[in-house]
Amino acid sequence: LVVPTLTVGDKIVVTSLDNAGNQSGTTSITVEDQTSPEAPTADPVTSKTTVITGTGEAGSTVTVTFPEGKKGKVKKEGR
Repeated sequence: LVVPTLTVGDKIVVTSLDNAGNQSGTTSITVEDQTSPEAPTADPVTSKTTVITGTGEAGSTVTVTFPEGKKGKVKKEGR
């Protein structure tokens, strides 16, 4: 079976038909995003840095983990 190009969120419906023409019930499958985001970038940080800047994939959450284990999360628009 050749699968056409699919988009995340597309719904695929699967059925079975036997030789007598009896059709099964349906099974629905939703196309999932299973691709990991690219690694975020961070601009240089010094001992005087008060704001960390960088980039991450749109729609992803970036987590910053500091040496003592404290974590900060940044969602879309960097906030």
